[in-house]
Parts: sequence; C-alpha cells; structure tokens
Amino acid sequence: MNRYIFFLMLIVLSNPLLAVDDKFALGDIFSKDIEELINIKVDTVLSASKTDEKIHYAPAAVTVFNRYQIEAFGCRTLADILNLVRGFYITYDYNYHYTGIRGLYKPGDYNSRILLLIDGHQINDNIYDQAFIGTDFLLDIDLIDRIEVIRGPASSLYGGNALFGVINIITRNLDSQEFAVSYGSNDTYKMRLTLSHNPEEKMKFMASATYYRSLGADLYFKELEARGYGDGRNYIGDYDRYPSFFAKSTLGELTVFGGYISRTKGIPTGAWGVVFNDKRNKSVDNRGFFELRYDKKFEENLGLMVRFFYDSYEYEGHYVYEDDIQRESDRGGQIGAEVKGSIEKSKYNFNIGFEIRDSFMQNLTVYSEENGYTFDLRHDSFSSGVYLGFIYNLLSNLRLNLSSRYDYFEYYDDALSSRFALIYSFDDKSVFKLIAGNAYRPPNIYETYYNDNGLTQKAPDHLNSEMIYQTEVVYEYYFSEDMSMNTAIYYSDIENMIGFGTDPLDGLIVASNLPSFRLIGFEWRSVYSSQSGRMLSMNYNYSHLLDDVQNSFPQHMIKIRGAYPLFQNRLIPAFSFNFISSTKTIRNNDIDPAFFLNLNLLYKGIYDHFDLSLGIYNLLNQKYYVPASVEHNMDSIVQQGATYLLKLGGYF
Repeated sequence: MNRYIFFLMLIVLSNPLLAVDDKFALGDIFSKDIEELINIKVDTVLSASKTDEKIHYAPAAVTVFNRYQIEAFGCRTLADILNLVRGFYITYDYNYHYTGIRGLYKPGDYNSRILLLIDGHQINDNIYDQAFIGTDFLLDIDLIDRIEVIRGPASSLYGGNALFGVINIITRNLDSQEFAVSYGSNDTYKMRLTLSHNPEEKMKFMASATYYRSLGADLYFKELEARGYGDGRNYIGDYDRYPSFFAKSTLGELTVFGGYISRTKGIPTGAWGVVFNDKRNKSVDNRGFFELRYDKKFEENLGLMVRFFYDSYEYEGHYVYEDDIQRESDRGGQIGAEVKGSIEKSKYNFNIGFEIRDSFMQNLTVYSEENGYTFDLRHDSFSSGVYLGFIYNLLSNLRLNLSSRYDYFEYYDDALSSRFALIYSFDDKSVFKLIAGNAYRPPNIYETYYNDNGLTQKAPDHLNSEMIYQTEVVYEYYFSEDMSMNTAIYYSDIENMIGFGTDPLDGLIVASNLPSFRLIGFEWRSVYSSQSGRMLSMNYNYSHLLDDVQNSFPQHMIKIRGAYPLFQNRLIPAFSFNFISSTKTIRNNDIDPAFFLNLNLLYKGIYDHFDLSLGIYNLLNQKYYVPASVEHNMDSIVQQGATYLLKLGGYF
C-alpha cells in the first residue's frame, strides 16, 4: 500500500507550485571581514555546522564531490562515489554494500554509524539504522548536484547515527527535461526520465523516475564447494531490480520533496544457511519519505527553518531451507518535525534547534511455513533533541566553532554530545584546525530484539549505547587556486561498539557490546584541479588499533584518480586506482592485499544535446576478496571481476 501512497504524493508534487569541488582560492581571505568574503566565489559546505560556511572554516575534514566528478569517473552508485573518497572502505556481499570509515569497519553492520541525508533529510531507517549506498539507494545518481562528506563525530548537531560522520546529498535544480539509458555486464539495464518546470525564478519543479534491472553475475564460491554446496556456483541468484521515484517542488521559501524505491535483490551467497543456488532467496527493501520545509531569511540576519517529515520502511526477507521456508517482514514508520532559528552577524553565528521523532511503527515478524509465527514484535518509540551551534570570529584569522545537543530517548539513557573546534590561518595559504568531540548511537530495534526462534539468531540480554570520543588535527595548504594539500591526524576512543558474533554455547548469532578500544589514524591528500576539468588526486589513509579487538578495516589505503579533458573538453578520459592492504576476517584470518583500476571515457555534446560514456570497472580483472559477516558460511567474499557499462544521456 505504501508504494501507491508515495506514487500519489509524487503526482501531487508534480504541480507547478514547487518545490564543487573541495578546493578554493584562499588568497588573503583571512585578512577580510566576513561581509567582504560573501562576494568571493569559493566552495561552501552546509552540513558541517548546519549553516553555509566556507570549506576552510568548517569544523571537520570535509570532502565535496561534485557532479562533474560523478560523470567523469563513471560512478554508478553512491558506493562507487564513496570508493573514491579518502578514508572510506567499501565492501559488497551481493546483497548490500557496506562502508567502513577512518579505520573502523564491522562486516554486516548495515552502515548504521554513518548518517546519510538527502537535502538534509535522514535516510537511515528506524529498524536497522541502515544507510543504503548501493542499488538500494533511493536517489538516482544523475540527480546529485554535490555530496558533502563530513568526517568525525557529529551527534552534537544531528543526534544518533552520526557516530563516524555525515554524508549529505544535495540534489540538482534542473531547467530542462532529461533522459538516460544504459546497458552493461550481467545483462544490466537502466532507464531514467526526469521532467522539470521553472516558470519563475522562485518557482521550481522536478520529478524523476528510474527503472533498473540486472540478471546478475555467475558466481563461484570456493568455500561453499569445499563444504559440499554442489560445485560452489550460483548461476541464477544474483538478480537485482528496482523502480525509484523522486520529486522536488519549491515556491519561494517553501519546499516539498520526497521519494520512493522498491528494490528486490537475490541472495546468492547461501547466507543464514539457506538452500544454495535457489533464486527464491531474496531481500526486498521498500523505502520512502516525504518532507515539507519552510526556510526563510528575515531582516537583521535572522533565519527560521521549520520542517515536517514522514518516513516509511519495509523489509521482506524470503529464506528457503531444506525443510522449511521462512519469511521475515519488518515495518518501520515515523513522523517528526524540526524547528531551527539562526542569527548571522559579521562576528558570530548562532543556531538553536529542536527536533522530535515519533517512530509509531517498528515491527519485526518472522513466519515459518512449518511452525507459523515464530517471532512477532509490535514496537514504537519516541525521541527528542535540542541543539545549539555557536560560531565566533575571535580574530580576523581565528574562528571558534561550538555545538552541543541533548537527546531524550524513551527506552535508552539520555545522551549529551558536544563538539569544539578552533580554526586558525597561519598565513594566506594555510589553515589549521583543532577539533574535539563525542557522539553516540543507541542500539536499534534489530540489534535489541530480533530472533528467529533459535534457527539462526537470538536477542541479547542487554545492549548499551555506542560512544566515541575523538580528537583531530587538520592542516590544509593551498599552493595556488588549482593545487592544494591537506592532512589529518585523529585519535578515537570507542566504547560499547555493537557487533554480531556467534554464541559458542548454542551456535546462534547474537549482538553484544565489544570492549572499549582506541584507534589512531592519519590521512593525506594532494589534489590538482583546474577550471578546465583537468585533475589529479592522490590520497593515503593509515589506521592503527591500540587495543586487541576484532576489526576488518585495512591498515593502509591508497587512492589515485585523474581526469584530462581533450578536444575542447568534449572527450574526458578518467581513471581511478585503489590499493587496499591486508585485512582481517571476523575469524581473524588474513585477506591478501588487493588493488583495482577503473577507466571511464565520457564524450559530451554528441549532436549538442547528448552525452555518451563507457565505464570499465576492475579493468585488469583482479581477483580480490573482502571480509564476510557472521551470517555467511565463508570467511571472505570474492568481488566482481571486469565489468562494463555503456550509457547514453540527453536533454531537451
């Protein structure tokens, strides 16, 4: 029923009443007053402080990935984009994509420690806290204008889920009609149609629909063959398909936007002990949201933002066992509101906000054809939070940024989180940031309550909220308008991280709090990026655990990417290279180091209104593995070899 509700919402939105790169020329920027800086065209970021600010002022190590880079490097999913960003480690188990960040990764954690936003709206669901980043991501990649990646604890503004960072997707404002079709490996098709209408400057409308289908790869798992699962090959189980919709309408200060996706994915790995090579094993994720927002700037630099939102999530799991068929049905729904007031002056900026969330539905159900309902949870919860943000220019080259938030939870302990940052410029080319903060994440419903009556998983007796305390030093140097370098050194103290393991007494999967541990890390990035589109970026990431705890994040990562437009910038060849050092599986076995190379050729302006691109991924057909999670019968999962995607897009 929810899919039809959201489809009707999108039709209603279809009336005419609507709805960067991380470099800049620093120059003598710190010698100027704030008012003078307003007219300087440099990149800004919204997500770090919940207010627009220049990237060099942001109280975090920030990456802004813009639309040009998405096109040039042939990114197919949000996971592809994050794979190009320093500090991110992406894995795929042929059901979902997962990401670790800054030295921390627990296989199968559903990306619950990263807050994912679309235009400031939280996409993490209220059952698993999952941030979808693969083909299950609600928004078509072509609709992205830019992505703001904020590293480090951010609960002081956003509350739970912002444990390791925030990813905010900023959508495009279109003034034309667009279409795109693509075909690739594994008999993969994708079609998109986007319509827009902008009758006046303050009236904008955009609606987009996408359909995707892939028959999937023929997969071979040597571990499953060794365990007697036939020849270890799955020929039919890797299928993937979805329709998705997104619409945004703006009239002056009022914006209405929302979206919906229904993604069906085969489970080809035999996870949870299901019958191998049976295409009836599948996951279905339905995710939708709707938001109404009023954002007004008044005289005397006063601002008011009010938003109301509704979110829906449904999961249907179909698992075939030798002597039974099990169906899991999870339902999540929430409504909420946020009010934020702001004052912006030349010397300071002050924000105060209040947010409430009513999770009126958090239901988990497991049904067995042999035994009937084995688990049926009906749950709801309420939370609220108040936050403050304060920015003060102590000197012309010294800024203080403070934020703090207090959250109330109906079933868990209240939480207080804060962040402190000093941003200082030594001269007109360098920026130094000292940042300290903490963040939290309460256990989600799945971790707290899920069990399937002793078949594969049971509920824990008790779980505590996760906490992180992090101190970070960031240094940025700008050689010129086109060339910059930045480094970051951070120290993290993590308490009560939740992980899934197997209870040795009964062999069942169960969630538990891990012992506290500490981590240090180092990031380095150097980038050349010209106005003509030529770019070369080199990233290095190092992380080291100071305590003995299971972790599957690679200690070393190197990422290099480059693009060089030719023939009056119409042909853009681009490459990306990733090196990953040895990683540990959850059973503490070693996975060999790996590297892969991607190549994309983009030709813009075919017959004026058409673009054509060819992407080849894992060009050298490298065979590499990533850690498997506890529900798998193998220790590691082989990733796809060489694949391609041919894409044609145009506008009219």
